[in-house]
Amino acid sequence: MSGLRFHSALQVFETFPDLQSDMLARAADVPPLDFVTMIENSPTPEDAITFCAYVLDRRKAVWWALECKKLLGLDSNREDEVAVRTAEAWVREPEEHRRLAALDIGLTGDRGLVGTWIALAAGSSGGTLRTGDLPGPPIPPKICASAVRTSVLVGLSMIPARDRKALLTKCVQLFRDLAKGL
Repeated sequence: MSGLRFHSALQVFETFPDLQSDMLARAADVPPLDFVTMIENSPTPEDAITFCAYVLDRRKAVWWALECKKLLGLDSNREDEVAVRTAEAWVREPEEHRRLAALDIGLTGDRGLVGTWIALAAGSSGGTLRTGDLPGPPIPPKICASAVRTSVLVGLSMIPARDRKALLTKCVQLFRDLAKGL
């Protein structure tokens, strides 16, 4: 399971204590992929999206969000496309100037756009916040996962209700493929 940072779901919750407030499912001491299956089939399958965002390493998590956006087939405008291309550039070559460009878009872009959230995820993958040319405080580790989660959930909210569960399932399958290194 080369794409996973954790050996159990419980480790994820211990590493990110705030995660419990983002989902109804409770931590269990089972492998992460087993936990995802359990919560994907629960009354709140959105919890699976939340959990998935925290399990992958940051770069793969951003890639997963990008792939989910493609899968959802959402309309894009110019601002959304620039945000997505900036995040993709960081995933391909995770250099600091690319992270900072994504962070700028993520902090200033339209929060109603999936691409803005993906750019914020890429930009908050590490390092510090910046105010102009001055470095700011270190970015908390949960921000990247939280932005990935939000990007996928915002995208799913734009899908007609009748199609949402099937597409959520496909997003979770994309996660499984990434987690297994496929």
